Amino acid sequence: MPHDDTSRPAPGPSDAALRSLRERLLAAVRRCSPPWIANQAEDIVQAALIRLSQSCSGGGGFEALGASYLETVARNAIIDETRRRFRRPEVPLGDDAARGPVPRGAVDRPADGALDLDRALRSCMATLGAARRAAVACRLLGYSVREAAEVLQWSVKKVEHLALRGMDDLRSCLEAKGVRP
Repeated sequence: MPHDDTSRPAPGPSDAALRSLRERLLAAVRRCSPPWIANQAEDIVQAALIRLSQSCSGGGGFEALGASYLETVARNAIIDETRRRFRRPEVPLGDDAARGPVPRGAVDRPADGALDLDRALRSCMATLGAARRAAVACRLLGYSVREAAEVLQWSVKKVEHLALRGMDDLRSCLEAKGVRP
């Protein structure tokens, strides 16, 4: 009687393929990571590998994944880690909810000056062109010019000029709104 191979699970990727994929992902994560999250590269790669193994149901097609796809996976894993890190903790309702409304002034809010600064900064960033806004955002997030050039996939000179001009525009806009250092 012939043996039916359709009931066997598909073979998984080889160890060499997984090591190669891990190294390629690690390189992509290190290229895309802002400096303040770079020490989490290994954890981010592990999360990306888990996600890739779940999405590649056939199992063995890791060798065929292109560099741009891995770059996208790396960026998404970095974004997920950033969101996880800055997620606000939930506040349990517990017994406090049954006591009634919270008295005015009891809730911690940012000072009005901080809210005004945030509004002014967002408003001025919105007036910048897309390229200048991206370069300025990288600068404000702490990227070096070289790191920003890698993330934005532009030349170092282009990022340098856009960030310089964008920061000048941002400074002028903020000063016009009465915000000074």
